[in-house]
Amino acid sequence: MKTGKLAQVREFLALEPYILSLFIAIFLITLGEQLWVEFLPAYFIALGGSYILLGSFKSFADTLEAFSQLPGGMISDKIGRIASAILFLSMAVLGYITYLIAPSWQFLFLGIVLVQGTAGLLQPTVFAFIGDQLPAERRTNAFSVQSILKRLPIVISPAIGGYIIGKYEILEGVRIGLAVSVILAIVAIIILSKARKQIQTRKLNQEIANPSPAEFNDTHFSDVLPHRLRWLLVADSLVRFGKGVVAAFIAIFTIDLVGPEKFGILISIQMTVSILSYLPAAWIVERVGRKPVIIVSFICFASMPALIISSTSFAWLILGFSVAGFREFGEPARKALIVNLSHSELRGKSVGVYYTIRSMAVIPAGILGGIIWTNSPILTGYVGTAVGLLGLLVLIFLVSDTIANADE
Repeated sequence: MKTGKLAQVREFLALEPYILSLFIAIFLITLGEQLWVEFLPAYFIALGGSYILLGSFKSFADTLEAFSQLPGGMISDKIGRIASAILFLSMAVLGYITYLIAPSWQFLFLGIVLVQGTAGLLQPTVFAFIGDQLPAERRTNAFSVQSILKRLPIVISPAIGGYIIGKYEILEGVRIGLAVSVILAIVAIIILSKARKQIQTRKLNQEIANPSPAEFNDTHFSDVLPHRLRWLLVADSLVRFGKGVVAAFIAIFTIDLVGPEKFGILISIQMTVSILSYLPAAWIVERVGRKPVIIVSFICFASMPALIISSTSFAWLILGFSVAGFREFGEPARKALIVNLSHSELRGKSVGVYYTIRSMAVIPAGILGGIIWTNSPILTGYVGTAVGLLGLLVLIFLVSDTIANADE
């Protein structure tokens, strides 16, 4: 009886053995990264960078994410999901080491090529792997669990990182976090290597992740990015642009207002709200569909920049960071929608194209934010919210049919 209930829970949570291995690897990577990643803007400034250079750094990161998505999807389709993940995480380790030994801000541009490139390369792999392993009706739950396991460490790590930085100052504290990241990433690679061997032993490698090279020939853009998905891409790009205008400066603003320790606590609050929203969102999607859930998520995306940047106290920051956390409410539904609308043999490539276009659209946001920030930080928040509201309007008026009919 207990075994039966356990099996039902595992089925509901979509915890298939190989998916679980990938999720554990993501958990470990995130556990290490979140000790320092939210403090990276302050690390950049401490290494001698300016605010405009910081905005350029953010835009460069968005550029890397944009142009690595499609290659990541194509590599994943070609050599296999697990093999791709191992390759990409090995690159991340080199990036962490570059950050760790950086003597000046210029070296961070070199490190981010590896770290941010890995994030872009890995995302289509994760999406495609879930799509390969699970039927359409279970994918929203899988993305919910993936999001929880990715964000659960963020409840803990930023608070620990903030404490370390408060004790050892920004340079030494971030470097301690980076050293831990290197160790955890190596453990993640070992776990994925063992999973890959199990897949090969059971002769599932071809079935899971090695489609024929012929499928990359004679494909049209309409096959890779179905028409029904395009207005969602426009709306998604706009709300991400709005977030990108302020993203690089939230840490600077918050640390100046309340200090690094409280900033770490705020990140933990944000992630706690995110985690608590995921599984209820999956349950709601099954009953009312994706449209209301995704709209709520976009409302939070749009309002977050002004809420945080206009805060004058820790209490107001709690509200702003809570809204930032609740914006993840509709993310599993949106991810499942992308996978469901992709052709199975082009799944990695489709996800790569979607995120390439979205990330390219966001590239100018960091530079724009840096220019506005030097003149008026509060205006930066308002501009971010205005752009986000435009994305929300596109979603409400132009994407409703796409969301409603996605499972047809």
